[in-house]
Amino acid sequence: MVELEWAYDKNGNDIKINEFSKSEKNELKPFYCPICYKVNKEDWKEVIPVKGPKNEHHFRHKEEFQHSPESIAHINAKKDLFNSLVKQLNNQDVFYAGINLKDNDNPQLAGSNNNILLINILKNVSDITLEKYVDSKRRPDICLYNKAGKPIRAIEIVVSNAPDEKKLVDLKDIELIELKIEPPKWINSKLNIDAEIKFQINRNEIHSISLPFCKEQTGDGKPCMDDDVERMLCFLRKANNENILDFEKCPIYLKHDYPRCMNIPPSGRKCNNVLHIYNSINILDLNLANPIKIFYQNSNITELYPPQSDAIKAGLLENKNIVAAIPTASGKTLLAEFVMLKSIMNETNPGKALYIVPLRALASEKYDRFRTFETIIKSSGRGVSTGIATGDFDSRDDWLGQFDIIVATSEKVDSLLRNRSRWMEEVTVVVADEIHLIDSPDRGPTLEIVLAKLRQINPRMQIIALSATIGNADEIAKWLKASLVVSEWRPIILKEGVFFGSAINFSDRSQREVKERSRDAAISLVVDTLAEGGQCLIFESSRKNTEGMASRVGTSISSLISGETKEKLSLIAAEVREASEVDTAQKLALCIENGSAFHHAGLISEQRKLIEEGFRNGIIKVISATPTLAAGLNLPARRVIIKGYRRYDADFGLTPIPVLEYKQMAGRAGRPRLDPYGESVLIAKTYDELEELMQQYVLAKVEKIWSKLGSENALRTHILSTIATGFARSMEELLSFMSGTFYSTQQEPWSLKAVIEKVIAFLVEKKFVIEKNGLFATRLGELVSRLYIDPLSASIILEGMERIEEKGIRYNELTLLHLISKTPDMRPLYLRSNDYEWISDFIMEHSGEFVQIPPQFMKDYEWFLSEVKTACVMLDWINEIKEEDIVKKFGIGEGDIRSLSETSVWLVHSMAELGIDQKRSCAMKAKELAQRVEYGASPELLELIQIRGIGRVRARKLYTAGIRGMEALLTADQNAIARIIGTKTAMKVLRQIGRVLKEPEKPEKEKQRRLGDFR
Repeated sequence: MVELEWAYDKNGNDIKINEFSKSEKNELKPFYCPICYKVNKEDWKEVIPVKGPKNEHHFRHKEEFQHSPESIAHINAKKDLFNSLVKQLNNQDVFYAGINLKDNDNPQLAGSNNNILLINILKNVSDITLEKYVDSKRRPDICLYNKAGKPIRAIEIVVSNAPDEKKLVDLKDIELIELKIEPPKWINSKLNIDAEIKFQINRNEIHSISLPFCKEQTGDGKPCMDDDVERMLCFLRKANNENILDFEKCPIYLKHDYPRCMNIPPSGRKCNNVLHIYNSINILDLNLANPIKIFYQNSNITELYPPQSDAIKAGLLENKNIVAAIPTASGKTLLAEFVMLKSIMNETNPGKALYIVPLRALASEKYDRFRTFETIIKSSGRGVSTGIATGDFDSRDDWLGQFDIIVATSEKVDSLLRNRSRWMEEVTVVVADEIHLIDSPDRGPTLEIVLAKLRQINPRMQIIALSATIGNADEIAKWLKASLVVSEWRPIILKEGVFFGSAINFSDRSQREVKERSRDAAISLVVDTLAEGGQCLIFESSRKNTEGMASRVGTSISSLISGETKEKLSLIAAEVREASEVDTAQKLALCIENGSAFHHAGLISEQRKLIEEGFRNGIIKVISATPTLAAGLNLPARRVIIKGYRRYDADFGLTPIPVLEYKQMAGRAGRPRLDPYGESVLIAKTYDELEELMQQYVLAKVEKIWSKLGSENALRTHILSTIATGFARSMEELLSFMSGTFYSTQQEPWSLKAVIEKVIAFLVEKKFVIEKNGLFATRLGELVSRLYIDPLSASIILEGMERIEEKGIRYNELTLLHLISKTPDMRPLYLRSNDYEWISDFIMEHSGEFVQIPPQFMKDYEWFLSEVKTACVMLDWINEIKEEDIVKKFGIGEGDIRSLSETSVWLVHSMAELGIDQKRSCAMKAKELAQRVEYGASPELLELIQIRGIGRVRARKLYTAGIRGMEALLTADQNAIARIIGTKTAMKVLRQIGRVLKEPEKPEKEKQRRLGDFR
């Protein structure tokens, strides 16, 4: 006879009858039948102890509720199995299930057959629950759930003698383990559960896919987000090799269902609000032309991420302005691409798109991406074209109008507006990437004014603003009259924490132990990451620190790098050495050979590109960088280590970085499609610092951003350009224009009036503007606006040139270079302690060559020393001093020389234009100097150096050999030229100038000495 072994107590808890002690039985507690309780719950039948020698528990049912042996065997087996699984979940670190699905009658231990497919949930054991299904809908007997309530595995127990029951429901896309039993076998042998039914769940990893968004609000008025229950994404792995399969096709990935918010707000009570369900949208369902859909399908992009779906629902493809404030790597750029391509592919009214970025490096990255759209063919038969514009601030660049997409920095767009580029009126879509940088004192005002002008030119223009998560994205949306899409969702879950002692302490109160491998905690964290196959980004506060860290890391990880990877690293190191011979390049190459690198503005662009490409390809394992790397470049890593969270401020010394900057760095953690998770780690030296960093950064809310347009320095150039380009012709119109800025969303426009009046008074005094029946730019004012320099810079240059003539100063290159170094558009170099003496001696030696030398007791004398140092760098540059010597002498990087050269060319060119307009004697000298600064060469080399492929080094070699101009190149012996500058370069140069070539005698392998060789 088959008897029930399980019952319910009065609270509905499982009770194993045969495990009760005699004393418990004598208490005469009521127990209820676990099979029919739901049908007969109003009249549950108690378990009545039978008096007598056996003293057994049994059930008395009404006749219609007598249960078959198969039903009793089924419930006994189910409850035995369920309680065994629960016990393992609660008591074991790893809980593991593998059923040989090919042989259900004889379950085998997982791993004994390579065909067994395991699911690795990668979720904490505490986040997994088991549930029994015994209702009339016949769901599976036992389900494995994640904490968010999503079933991820199911077990069905089938008694072979039982009749067919109703089909299982709600089991689509969930793998079902079917376990067949025979009642005698179950009763007599008791299935060895521990050996045959296990589920594998690793404690130390988390990976997830969908963020539940609680529509209710917590006490602070912000959406209630549950970091702990954000998303669930499973990796399917084969048991024999653990290779990751196609996780995008995983049913758990495609079907995320989160009924309740598990977040615990400050009140301490679980939120428990119903969550908004994200339904993924398929690319094919979007209102896009077929060629666009095909392009994305071919790129393996078929389903939208939740924030992307939200943007579609908010009207992204319905010509509505959108502000998307979502984390890094969550698909912001794709939103912009959809809008741009939809407008461009409009057959009746094709549009043009302008993509605005804050950095040149980011412009290049986006340009490379958008060039792939050439395969999308328009109705004209041509592919979608992309152009890029980042420099030459005084040109109209009408040639850009031929492109469908133009990528440009905000400064370049501003200059195009000032120079009245005709194609600007054709723009139908504007994308402002990294719009949160409107908070930057340097770049923010320009971006703000640019967007205000573009909106005035074409009010129907669609604006897409892409932002990091900030505290007041709603204010940006209000300013742009846009729909707001806010999300914390990431395709890779981000765990933020602080390292202290020997563990990372995460925001969810979990810990991860890290084995100590060095006294430097950062190195221990790096080695720990590499041991798991990840890569690291380390953020340091200074260039010197990045270089030192990269060197120490390289020494520590070199032994972990495979031979094959080391060969690839050697090739990258060789290219770095070929690009430059300065000590920094040699130090960088040594680091790269060991698998690490440093990255900062002191490197030349070619070196930075080699590092970035090597890291993206997984060859370089660790980059130590200054925070500029976090400002937009796509270089994610498994673990981000923020070693320096303080920055030097000239006024306040070392100050903590803002939360927004921390979040931007932390957001680089986690490589989509490569990492199961990302970690950002701050480093604390004491327990108090641990608590401080946790509160100050990890758990902190991102600050609000603020317009920086309200200062006189910011308004000077923009008020002049607004008047010069006709956007405003009076004070009233100027205030009206300013009402369209972000500043006016946060402040009353009239609060700017006093500052504007002061700026206008300055512009009138300097004869850039006349105030007569309105406001109008003079010819000089229009020139200053087109040259894209600060009116104060123009005033300093104009007054300097006037003083040169009045005082009869024997001006030379130093005079003019120092004059531009005095302007606010030039950032003078910092002084080192050993600079004061030699600069003072230099000033005494060249005292007659400066326009004005302030007295040494004046507070601005130190600024004068910085200006002289800056001018001396450019003086050595144009006199062909080797880069390595300049770097050593001034304590700067090669990248600084390039940056300083670009700024100097712009300002010296502006000096020449202003001098010509004002008929100053030094104008022609400035014009020649601009060319010399551009190429870093003496005057005699300028004819040669303007030929593409001949830099200042090759030009000097040719000049020394007697080949001193174009005519000499046309007549000189071809083989002699090849011996001087290399065969390949010689062939390119001679073809360029139209010379008929003979076959070269022997190709000569020439090593590039420095970047300048290719200028």
